[in-house]
Amino acid sequence: MRQRVLWVFSLFLLLNAFFACAVMIPSVGTENSGSGSFSVIYDTFVGSVLQGEKAEFNVTIVNKGNSTLSFDLDFSNAGEWSLVGTEPTYYGITGVEVAPNSAESFIVFVKSRSSTPVSSYVEDVTVIRTDTAERVEVLLPVSVESLSSLKGVYKPNVRAVIAVGDSVGNVDPRQNNNVRVVLKNNNFRNISNLTIVLDSVLLGKIVLVETLAPNEAKTVSVPLILDVRQPPINDVITAVVYADGELFTPADKVFQVIDYTQELTKLNVEKFSFLKMETIITLTNEGNVVKGEQVRVEKSWVQRLFTSSSEDPQLLDKDGKKYLSWYVELEPAQFAQVKVSTSYRSLFYIMLFFAIALVLFFLFKSPLVVTKKFTSISMKEGGISDIKILIKIKNTGSHRIKDVEVIDKVPHIADIKQDFPVGTLKPDKILTHKMKGTIVKWKLDDVEGSEERMINYEIKSKLSILGNLTLSPVIIKYRTPKGRLVVVRSNTLVVSQDSD
Repeated sequence: MRQRVLWVFSLFLLLNAFFACAVMIPSVGTENSGSGSFSVIYDTFVGSVLQGEKAEFNVTIVNKGNSTLSFDLDFSNAGEWSLVGTEPTYYGITGVEVAPNSAESFIVFVKSRSSTPVSSYVEDVTVIRTDTAERVEVLLPVSVESLSSLKGVYKPNVRAVIAVGDSVGNVDPRQNNNVRVVLKNNNFRNISNLTIVLDSVLLGKIVLVETLAPNEAKTVSVPLILDVRQPPINDVITAVVYADGELFTPADKVFQVIDYTQELTKLNVEKFSFLKMETIITLTNEGNVVKGEQVRVEKSWVQRLFTSSSEDPQLLDKDGKKYLSWYVELEPAQFAQVKVSTSYRSLFYIMLFFAIALVLFFLFKSPLVVTKKFTSISMKEGGISDIKILIKIKNTGSHRIKDVEVIDKVPHIADIKQDFPVGTLKPDKILTHKMKGTIVKWKLDDVEGSEERMINYEIKSKLSILGNLTLSPVIIKYRTPKGRLVVVRSNTLVVSQDSD
């Protein structure tokens, strides 16, 4: 009989445990919409409360679409509680708006009455998408206990959540960032020794010591100090919480340092000087990743002839305009300079040189101009035999030139005829030289301004000349009033059989 009673009692305990498990509602979970456009994540902050106390749940609506969605909240069995609501309060009244590909979290709380029977309850929260009326139902478990039924000492029960950056864990290194640890004491035990150990690559290892009063919730912040040039990186913060000897391990928090790099910062400084313009382009990478950019300066083809730069450029043709172009790639916080100089000084100096040369030419140019030509030739035995030469001397200036000496040479192959016609200016000297041939000199006392003088003479070849005969230039010598010797030469005269 005693053995039968034990079997019946054991069976009762097993059935009781079975039904208890059958109605157990999970304290953490995710519910997805039928269309897959959104989901609802719930997590219990305070699920076990005394009569007259408040249970709290964290609810997150995740918008998986590319447009903003609005949601209403329906608390179907709110009449069982003295108070049901949200934090922020207006979410329960006006609804929740969630941006594309983002999430929005809020607190749902239910407060039991002092007369609420001790038992396990389920708060039914329905999230309704306003534009399609699609619904997702979330069941939040609440356990109500009586203070008079508490016996013994509570074991530590701490809830810890890590948060950093924005809602999706993005961290901008230019801002002041903090790692936040949200703590909740889930029972009436006073925790006087709460140790939090945080660890990550960027944060390092941090140890914090805190206290938690019964049912107290608090947030502990730790500065996350980053270099403003910190490159983008994914980091994971792990945490361990020791509460009066009990170990709690909240979920790891993944965060990402964002890339905030924009275009390279450009500063153009132009310097102008005599016939020269210099442009100094300073480029700075104020971001946190390597950045490259094409820099260009418009220059016409004429300007490019007189343009130089500190770096070798490429020629770029865009929208019908010509540019000098450089590709610059910079590390974070690095800067570079490109110097472009357009100078017309070389052109100016060349023009100045020619101008000075032209002035000097006219300043020192002799006003006497002498030309040498033949007036007629005679042929004999198929070759040239006699040539009549005309030397023309003209004073192109306005002043008289005195003591002008005219010198001409006759090659060895010919002789000068010395029977000068009447009216012809006779030479002052006729000299025979072994090497130079016959040298003929005339002396002119003066040549008036704008005056033109003619000298005629005739040469006779010793043999018939076949082909061409080249005659040396006429040389004129005189001195200026200041005593400077001036020498003027005529053209070289070439006489051929075909000459008229």
